[in-house]
Amino acid sequence: MLCEMMKIKCSSFYAWKKKDIGKRIVEDKELKSMIVLVFEESHQTYGARRLQSRPKKDGFRICRRRARRLMKEEGLVAKQSRKWHPPTTVANPKHEKADNLLEQDFHAEAPNQKWVTEITYISTKEGWLYLAAILDLHSRIIVGWSMKNSIKKSLSSMPGTWHVKTGNRRSKSYITAIWGHNTPAKSI
Repeated sequence: MLCEMMKIKCSSFYAWKKKDIGKRIVEDKELKSMIVLVFEESHQTYGARRLQSRPKKDGFRICRRRARRLMKEEGLVAKQSRKWHPPTTVANPKHEKADNLLEQDFHAEAPNQKWVTEITYISTKEGWLYLAAILDLHSRIIVGWSMKNSIKKSLSSMPGTWHVKTGNRRSKSYITAIWGHNTPAKSI
């Protein structure tokens, strides 16, 4: 009666019923369980590309499209994590802003006329390291630097922490500090 309602031959129904489960379906079931396991181990960050390479280690071959299809069937979506960078600017309107002494004129006629500073951060195994450097605009040489493990006003304002090349620098030389918006700045 079911075959008559579906308009198929009874022999086709019984042939389908006796048919073994296909090799691909069995592989897909095994791969799905492996993909779910690896996906959870990665804290839900692995996408199809990374999941494609993992089963190869365990003896399975899988292309990226198949991995994507199996992930979709299981409802797995990889989390996109953004790289975290430490803040280098304290955007507080109460902070005193530095005067723009150079007014975007970065040309110097002779050494020691104009120096500029910059702060950047470096990732290390022990955490973030902040580097402040002084650049002579005429020679484009770093004439001083300071490193700390935290970004405080003291990084730029404590003369004792600066490692300065003293070579043939004149005592009347000065530093003009140019910083980003609302960051500590100093003119010496």
